[in-house]
Amino acid sequence: MAIPLHFQPSIETVRDYAGDTVRIMKAQYNVDMTSYDPSRLALVDQVMNEWKAGGADVHQVGKSMYAFGAYAGEVLRNTEPARWFKPEPSGDPDSFYDYPFLAVKLLDGRVWRPINLAFSFMGEKEPANFHEAFEVFLKSH
Repeated sequence: MAIPLHFQPSIETVRDYAGDTVRIMKAQYNVDMTSYDPSRLALVDQVMNEWKAGGADVHQVGKSMYAFGAYAGEVLRNTEPARWFKPEPSGDPDSFYDYPFLAVKLLDGRVWRPINLAFSFMGEKEPANFHEAFEVFLKSH
């Protein structure tokens, strides 16, 4: 799957991308996402799964994948002390999870890659599940 890299957020714009999710969800689904509560990730999952079931192509929804990943990262930052950072490239350029999109680092050093997850979810047959991924990440040490 080719990922539209020209849309990816920077450290300076990632919060704006998260805000895009808030606006998209309000305008298209009449859902308030302003709390950045972890339970809201289930709504993001629902939308992504609807798009997948409808045959959406990553080029059609690429900017939204960045926005959904940014929103998930801001949910984490709202829950735990954390910061966005740009990881170093990995050795596997074909791995969605290893591509160096912005990621979130907790004070204890754990790293979550919600933008990578958004693209992984779109490329998998299984349903998207940001909510579960978030919960699993918080429980990991």
